Amino acid sequence: MTMQLPTPVAEYFATDYAGDVSADCFAPDAVVKDEGKTHTGRVEIRNWMVDSWEKYESVATPIAIEEVGGEVIVTANCVGNFPGSPLDLRFIFGLDGDKIGTLRVTS
Repeated sequence: MTMQLPTPVAEYFATDYAGDVSADCFAPDAVVKDEGKTHTGRVEIRNWMVDSWEKYESVATPIAIEEVGGEVIVTANCVGNFPGSPLDLRFIFGLDGDKIGTLRVTS
């Protein structure tokens, strides 16, 4: 069975970190919370994406999806250069129309 991710969520997981990273799947005023830090707006979010890739060289593969309270929760198996790899992380998306409005990354 193929997992059907909402379009902006699928775009997020399809980001090619080896190429030109884009935060276009996020709303202009989107907010991302990860590792105790908050990143607001596409420029900060793009920088977070690039910095995370350079630091961890991580690849996230979605393995489960559910919708709870209006949020899309994707569990992804993450493999990279970090303690505990591989590790399943939860990516909790709040959608804003056809864009990501919020994202929280938790273990």
